[in-house]
This record gives sequence, C-alpha cells and structure tokens, in this order.
Amino acid sequence: MSDRIYSQAPYNSKGQRTLKNADDGIFQDGGEQMLLKLTQNGQGYTATFDVGLQIA
Repeated sequence: MSDRIYSQAPYNSKGQRTLKNADDGIFQDGGEQMLLKLTQNGQGYTATFDVGLQIA
C-alpha cells in the first residue's frame, strides 16, 4: 500500500521512500499491530480505530 501512496501526488514529488516496514525497527518490534485495515472510498481510502480514555 505504501508503494501505491508514494506513487501519487503530493508524495511522488518527494522521491522514493527510503525505508520499508521490513527494515523499520519500530515495525519490527510489534508495529504491525498499529496497522489499520483500509477500505477503498472513492479515489482514496478510509480507516477507523478506537481510542480508550480514562477520565479521572
């Protein structure tokens, strides 16, 4: 998915990305748990996630 995003404006003006998930230390240390399931929405994508708050 990242390769597709980097091929679109405005990201394509920044050149190719220099780090892929397989080489990223944060991703290798459980970061894949932070990935969102994307749903195509028109010309883009959407994703949602829940946030828990503890109100003191």
